[in-house]
Order: sequence, then C-alpha cells, then structure tokens
Amino acid sequence: MIGPNPLSKEVLGAFRSITEVTEIALNIELLLDPVEPPPHIILCTVPEPIESVFEISQYLSSQYMGIPLLLMADKNTNLNRKLLLKNGFSDVYCFPTDQGILKVSSTYCRND
Repeated sequence: MIGPNPLSKEVLGAFRSITEVTEIALNIELLLDPVEPPPHIILCTVPEPIESVFEISQYLSSQYMGIPLLLMADKNTNLNRKLLLKNGFSDVYCFPTDQGILKVSSTYCRND
C-alpha cells in the first residue's frame, strides 16, 4: 500500500485478512528502493500535489511490470481516468462508491 490514509484503511483490512500488507509513504524517494519480494498488487492513494500521480504511476508500472497498480481516489478528486490508465495504472477506484469492489477483489485474491 502506497500512501495509506483513512480512506484506504478499511480496504487494507480486507487484504490484511488474506496476505501481508506493507505500507509505504507516498514519497517518490522512498519508492526508489524496490520492495523484495515484489508485491502481488499495488494499491496507491492520490498524492499531494496531485500532479505527481503521473510520475509515481509511470515509475511503479515500469519498476513492477505486470503487477496490478490500482489507484484509490476520493470521489471529489478531479482525475482523468483515461489519462491515469495511459500512464500506468491498471484501474482507478473512486471512494466510497467503489469501496465494495475492492473488498470483493480481496476475496478473489484469497482464492488464487
């Protein structure tokens, strides 16, 4: 989990019940050191300033090729989903609307 915040805590709980969760501050310098072993999935919250979301997504998608990179955003965040997907995110979830989808996803991960 990159950039944990109150928005993401409930979703993290669903994933913690099935796997180890590592929380990393949303700081590009901290992200330069690769996580070993590589994660199975990367959950990311929206950084401040919001413009750095593209830099972070491009870096993470190249550093962890083939690993799903998911962005969790507050429904009031003004983001261009197509541009986010083009810049490396696998999918974008708006909270609280999509919160249930990620919880269900954690159930499918459990069965893999």
